Amino acid sequence: MANFRVHARHVLHYQDAQVRRIIGAPDGMVGHRLGRLADEVANAARRRAPHDTGRLAGSIRARVGGRGGSLQGVVEATAPHARWVHDGTGIYGPRHRAIQSRGRLMAWRGNGEDVFARRVRGMPPNPFLKDAAEAVIGLRAI
Repeated sequence: MANFRVHARHVLHYQDAQVRRIIGAPDGMVGHRLGRLADEVANAARRRAPHDTGRLAGSIRARVGGRGGSLQGVVEATAPHARWVHDGTGIYGPRHRAIQSRGRLMAWRGNGEDVFARRVRGMPPNPFLKDAAEAVIGLRAI
């Protein structure tokens, strides 16, 4: 009976520039995976965002960027009111109490019609971006 031994080995040699491109470039393997995660977070954020007019959900974008050898996935809502929806407005005005009219009524134009109120409470936060990141990635987003 004959004994056979097979030794096979394949060594891949990459230059530093190739490794940096695979790992650190936005269009490399890691950047591609990061982009897919950012897209998933953006889709989840669109589902969680309020849809009164659709402008907020429509403004949510995902991208991958790199700077100085690091990569980051960015999901952002660019609608003018996105920050106020996400973080809330609080119930207090500049004097640290609920905003109340000094005269009869406060008036402003909202959604194409005139709005009148004696007192204005703030809006509670709806952290749709943070919640989407936590749901997709499974980590505590900061």
